[in-house]
Order: sequence, then structure tokens, then C-alpha cells
Amino acid sequence: SVSALPYFNASQLEVYKCQSTFYDHLRDELISSKRFQIPKEDLDSFLQIPEDEETDYWDKQTGTVLAITESALEPIISSLKKDLDDAIKRRDLMQLDSVVDLHNLFTDYLYLMLAASTGYRPVTEPFGRLQHIDTRTSKYFISDKENHQDSIGRFIYLPQTVTAQIIAFYDYLNVYVQAYGRLNYAVSQIFNDILMSKTGLITYLKYDQKDNTVYKEKINNTYLAKRLAPFISLPLNWSRHFIRSYKITAYLSAYSPYQGDNDNLFGYDVIGAFMGHADELGYSFFGKFSGLKSKELRRLSYKLNDLLKTCGFEVVKLGDLHG
Repeated sequence: SVSALPYFNASQLEVYKCQSTFYDHLRDELISSKRFQIPKEDLDSFLQIPEDEETDYWDKQTGTVLAITESALEPIISSLKKDLDDAIKRRDLMQLDSVVDLHNLFTDYLYLMLAASTGYRPVTEPFGRLQHIDTRTSKYFISDKENHQDSIGRFIYLPQTVTAQIIAFYDYLNVYVQAYGRLNYAVSQIFNDILMSKTGLITYLKYDQKDNTVYKEKINNTYLAKRLAPFISLPLNWSRHFIRSYKITAYLSAYSPYQGDNDNLFGYDVIGAFMGHADELGYSFFGKFSGLKSKELRRLSYKLNDLLKTCGFEVVKLGDLHG
């Protein structure tokens, strides 16, 4: 009984190939049978699986009209990198306003880089905390709000550029924790909270000129939308549409035999696992009984790294206080 089996994720392609193999076997048996005298043409017609275009098996694509293109994102990133470079040149540790300005610009850059490469849903603590990222393996744990039967989050692999940027982010935080440990303990503690994962890795700062003090901004979707509006004035989930619409081939199942351009071949189950979608039964695509291999998610990270480079993202280092 099928109901007695543990649940496993069988894609439509597996079902189609199983059905096709069974029909071929049945056809051969009936043709060679002496009991049934059925013409081969009649068997072919009776046991024929509907055409691809009728079943939509082979052209299952992902994408959306609510998506910014790589060509539109590239000048935005280029302009932001220039602003960052100018802020680095103006940096003065004794002037807290310049430190806050630089940190917030860098946080904008980090936000956009993570948004363009992770499919993270807009939440009150965007992109989680540094402890959720393993820089040795590029594994990234994402807590999901979507209800799944078997998980409360997912793991993906970060593109190499993002991992290198996070390592540079660690260096930056370490330098500022030590520098302000002697200059301004309250400011040092803010950077230390980010470093030690006591607060989100996306933390914006506010300079109070009257008290010459730095505070952490209270982040919510309204604040983020306003903060990012000069760069991308779209709903905060624009990045999920951006990734789904990237020029990759979304095939039915990347872990099934297929002869084609494997470098650009990704199953909808791979995309579903990466985006944190649940399947029709409410289970993760990359669950306990799934046939999906983690190397497919790793391979997708390589493709997304190419996307980041196309958009102009590169590693920005802020740890050197001397420029």
C-alpha cells in the first residue's frame, strides 16, 4: 500500500518516466503475446502518453513580471559603490556622524547583495544574524515564515562573493569593536552586538547630534522601504522575483537523467528548495525523504555568483582604518 510508505518527494518527471517505462514494457509484452492479437499501431495509439505541450511537463518555467533586471541593477550598485568609496575617504573615528554614514551605506550595500542572492523574505530582522552563516562552507540558515510540515527553516549555499563579503564584514566589526573600546564604549558595544549575533547583521545606526551618541535604529518594513527607496522603489520582496526571473532553465527535476545544457539546468524542486517553498503536500523540497541533492543547491550558488558579478557586486573591505 502506498499509504504505508514514508512520504518522499517524487517530482512530476519521475512519475512521467515511470509511466513511460511501464507503458513501453506493457507494449512489448502485448506485442509478443500469442493470446492477444493486437496490431502494434493500435497499441501505440492506446498507450501513448500525451504530447509535452499538452501536459506542460517540459516547459515548466519560473519567473515574474515584478522583477528588476540585471542591467537595471548594475548602475544602482555602481553608484552605491562610489558613495561607499567617498564615505571611506571621509571616515574619521572622532566624528561619529561620518562613522554612522559609512556604516549605513555599507549596510545598504550588504542588504542589496544578500537580497539579490538569497531569496530571503522581508521580515523584522532581515537576513538573520551572523551566527546563521558558516563562512567555511558558505552554508546559510534561513528561518522561514512559510508553514511546512517538516521544518522551520532551510539551508542554502551563499555565492562565493557573498561569503567573502561576510568575512570582510567580520574584519570590519572586529576593528571597530577594538577601536571604540578605547574611544567610546557604547559605540563599541553596538558593533560587538552585531559581531556576537546579539542583534541582526542588518543593523542601521542613528547619530544624535545633541547628545553626540549613536543608537540602533528600530528596523521594520516601513523603515527599510523608505531607506532603500532611493535605490529600488519596489515592494521589499522584489529580490525573490529577481532571482526567480534570472536567466536559468527551470527544468522539472535536476536530479533526474537529462541530456542538455546542465550548467543552466535547474529543477523547479531546486528553485523551490532555495526559495523556501513547500510542495503540494506542505513538505520541504529538500526534506528528509527528498531525492534532491545538496550539490544542486551548491551549483545554484555558483550561478548566482555569476549574477552578482553581472550586477557589479564585489567585495568591499572596511576594516582598514587608514583607507
